[in-house]
Amino acid sequence: MVEWLAGNRIRGTNAERTSTTGFNPVAGVTGGWKELGRTTLSNTPTGTADYTAGSTSYGTGDSGSAVDLQTQVGSTLGNSWTLRFKLTMTSKANNLIFMVQDINTIDETTTRDGIGLRQTASTSYYDLEGCNGTAPTGGQYDHRFTTTPAIDTKYVQITRVSETSASIQFWNSTYTTVSESSDNIPIADITNLRYFVIYNNGSAFTIDEVSFWNNSASTGASDTIDVSSLADKRYLMFLLDSRSNGTAISTTWKANGSTGNEYSFRRNHDGTETDANTQPSAATSWTSIVTNAFGVGYAANMSGKEKLFLEHEVYQNTAGANAAPTRTENAFKWSGTDVIDQLTMHNSSSGDIVSGSELVVLGFDPDDTHTTNFWEELASVDWSSGGSISSGTFTPKKYLCVQGWYKNAADTGYLQLRVGNSTVDPNPNYANRYNHNGTIPDPTPETGNNIILPNVTNTSASGANGFFNSFIINNASNEKLVINHHVLRGGSGAGSAPDRVECVSKWANTSNQINIIEMLRNTNNFTAGQIKVWGSD
Repeated sequence: MVEWLAGNRIRGTNAERTSTTGFNPVAGVTGGWKELGRTTLSNTPTGTADYTAGSTSYGTGDSGSAVDLQTQVGSTLGNSWTLRFKLTMTSKANNLIFMVQDINTIDETTTRDGIGLRQTASTSYYDLEGCNGTAPTGGQYDHRFTTTPAIDTKYVQITRVSETSASIQFWNSTYTTVSESSDNIPIADITNLRYFVIYNNGSAFTIDEVSFWNNSASTGASDTIDVSSLADKRYLMFLLDSRSNGTAISTTWKANGSTGNEYSFRRNHDGTETDANTQPSAATSWTSIVTNAFGVGYAANMSGKEKLFLEHEVYQNTAGANAAPTRTENAFKWSGTDVIDQLTMHNSSSGDIVSGSELVVLGFDPDDTHTTNFWEELASVDWSSGGSISSGTFTPKKYLCVQGWYKNAADTGYLQLRVGNSTVDPNPNYANRYNHNGTIPDPTPETGNNIILPNVTNTSASGANGFFNSFIINNASNEKLVINHHVLRGGSGAGSAPDRVECVSKWANTSNQINIIEMLRNTNNFTAGQIKVWGSD
């Protein structure tokens, strides 16, 4: 039987050792990629609201009101909560404040701890106020909105995202679209919050549809996907499922909440190398994305060293197989030397990252002893005969990793990869954008194709072999996005360089998850090969 030694070394027969290869070798064994944390954006906090209230009107002479939320919800307020209300203005005058705070005081001058929305009169703007022993008119943490106060109706959401961050958003009436967000504002030492206080200095308005969720923060339609409290692991892997509201978003990366000029990066966009960028406040992968994106990245996470990252992203582009996806390859570093315990994807463009978007962070240490591996083996099939190797049907998962190697009977033809639900799709429902040895430019994509991999043939040598590694985002209602790297042997021996292919692809199906994958040759047969599929939700 297999014996696992230190450093994930294996003792056993050749057959036994072969059976343990992969992300998740055997159920119950130690080591592998472990999920360290994830954040999934959702329009609605989990569970039922702990406190609700109906319509209350305030006239110009009404000073305001206070509600003891602790009494209403039956417990102290946690470090993540959501407050929503409908605000209808009929007249506006001086300062108007909506704040969750530590004291039952209806004014604007008393010092307090609190998080809330302030409407000013003198310069007529809204701002987020975070008070740490300060008054709301001069809060320690703030954000000024571009949306100006008006005689209208707004749907307001105040969120304590975590112990150290808060946000305010203006939504539409169904809480599906955000018109403006403060983003997540870093805060510190704001404690003992209890009362929802409204302070009015001469305005007239109605507040309605009040809902408060304790220990449940809505994170939908945001500019930030943040995963914090990461365990100390030598290597990190991260998976990004980014969904746009149809307006421009960007992908930038930050570590440990650092917003200083501590980053540098170098990118390749659709085959065009960009200039090196040094000392920005974040590492940028792409700007002005208007469709869904999928990214896979890695980080070397050694204490005392600058942190190095590799990341690849694919963007859906226009829907359908007649529009090729676009790609970026990004190498960046964070000059900080602390272990990474927080990773943030930030959008610096005008659009929003919408509900369903997700960032998952995995960790790996050579001496890990856990058995909770993220990746589950779904299929492993060896070549038997002919010109194809099918995975067979497997349980579909949101994230897929596919690896395959092969040896060809002859050097003519090229490797193909197809996917499907129950049966593989042989129709022209695929599109690719790729680079082959740097000589086939990305601006010449393959659209309306019937395969995922591009038409790339080994440059020489009968019986040449190859290997590929693919990651797929496998959401049923979205086009399936693929990141693929492929190496072909070329001629035999060290005197003949291999061929390399970097490719992004999509399967333009928006009804089903992938549950079968096939690798095949357009001409000639395989003489050996294997396909392996791992997945995770």
